[in-house]
Amino acid sequence: MTDSSKPETAHAETEQPDTDTTQANLGQHQDETLAIDGHGLPKGYFYSPFFIGTMAALCVNLAAGVGGFALLAPIIAQINTDIGPSNNIVWVALTYTVCLAIGLTLVGRLSDLFGRRYFFIGGNVLGLIGCIVCCTAKTVPVLIGGETLVGLASSTGASYPFIMGEIVPMKYRFATNAFVYLFQLPTSCFGPAMAYVFILHTKAGWRWCYYYLIIWNALALVLFTLFYFPPSFREKHGSDRIIKWIKRYDYIGTALFVAGIVLFLMGLTWGGSVYPWKSAHVIATIVVGAVTLVVFGLYESLMPLSEPFIPVKLFKNGGWVATIFVISLCGGVFYAFALVWPSMVSALYARENDPMYTGYLACIVAIGITAGEIIGCLVAEPLGKTKLQLIAAFSLGAIFLSCKFFLKSLFRPNWSVN
Repeated sequence: MTDSSKPETAHAETEQPDTDTTQANLGQHQDETLAIDGHGLPKGYFYSPFFIGTMAALCVNLAAGVGGFALLAPIIAQINTDIGPSNNIVWVALTYTVCLAIGLTLVGRLSDLFGRRYFFIGGNVLGLIGCIVCCTAKTVPVLIGGETLVGLASSTGASYPFIMGEIVPMKYRFATNAFVYLFQLPTSCFGPAMAYVFILHTKAGWRWCYYYLIIWNALALVLFTLFYFPPSFREKHGSDRIIKWIKRYDYIGTALFVAGIVLFLMGLTWGGSVYPWKSAHVIATIVVGAVTLVVFGLYESLMPLSEPFIPVKLFKNGGWVATIFVISLCGGVFYAFALVWPSMVSALYARENDPMYTGYLACIVAIGITAGEIIGCLVAEPLGKTKLQLIAAFSLGAIFLSCKFFLKSLFRPNWSVN
């Protein structure tokens, strides 16, 4: 093989531009075809051990990730009775969402630069450590610390689209998403019911939620280790030394983002639950967090960064911005209702002689969301017009939420928010 850096090679390349251009265009066309409809894949690709093993790892990792929240959020009161009482018990659920928001961005950017394999393996190791800390916790602060690790680790489970986009052609991606969502059924959909089963029918009680997640995390760790081999750092960057990319990394941008998002989300999650919305704690954290995020945006836009934490050019793509907004809104609805609805069920609809009724009723929101994810993915490709499907889904969601608040105000005229 000739060294492309030699002058004579460069000269030769300039003498045959048509041939080189044709080959480059052909290679690009083949890559695009592979990514869209899968033409050109090796025979038996979808039956190979590495494809099946990686898909199994994604499914199991997602189940472990969502379970870190869905199993615990409905039974916070029972946990507080056992190892509390503590006014900070609400942070068992809140720290998960804050750490997940941070971890998703970190995993995405860092794995883009340095390779994905060890980030996903490390995420499951972190999940195992967090679950072990939680299942042995004797106090609420220790449980919150363990749940912090679980939330960070769950960012790898929620990052499964990164890997799916690399191994599944676009033609099959909706159907594959539906398959992956099936693995949310035991932890997300029926998480509240399973949590109550553990409390009522096991000696360890709520700690079995974490024993259960240890099993999922351990299985995901084994599968990723054995079957997931994406492009390594060397394959991505050639002969570059890793220290070069470590030096080029945007540490200031990362610090501003993490500080801003933590403060802003803390203020939002405190409001109406830990403190009244008009309290200094809530207002100060929201304002300082928002200002920090604005400074972060300005820093990323104005500074000459070789590897920005979040490339600002992405925000020039209107479709991308709209998609991120939709995904963020959907995630907000899920986590808000996953925390609020079980609390409402326990306070308003619980049956003293039938605790499992509370567990089953608390599953309604998660079942609806997961069923929508599965059905939506299955019909997206056959129906086509994905944009119109999203508009219709969000219109129905707005109508149903409006009906909910209307009925609530109708039957509870004195209801108010702090």
